Amino acid sequence: MKPDPFSLVLAVTFTARCATIHACRHRPDDVTLVLGLLLALLWNLSGAVVDGQADWPLEPGLTVELASYRPVHD
Repeated sequence: MKPDPFSLVLAVTFTARCATIHACRHRPDDVTLVLGLLLALLWNLSGAVVDGQADWPLEPGLTVELASYRPVHD
């Protein structure tokens, strides 16, 4: 049985991340920061994919209202 290339890439990526976290275990603050940034990146990327796949209807009235709004500075 021939292995799926996508599965191999996922397995190698997962193993590399585990090895990196294990190597940096003496610096937990840095690992936490990097993992938090990766989580935010993946969250935004998945939101962009969902938004790109969905056909959201545009509301031109609201768009014009927001574009014409000018804050008043006293």
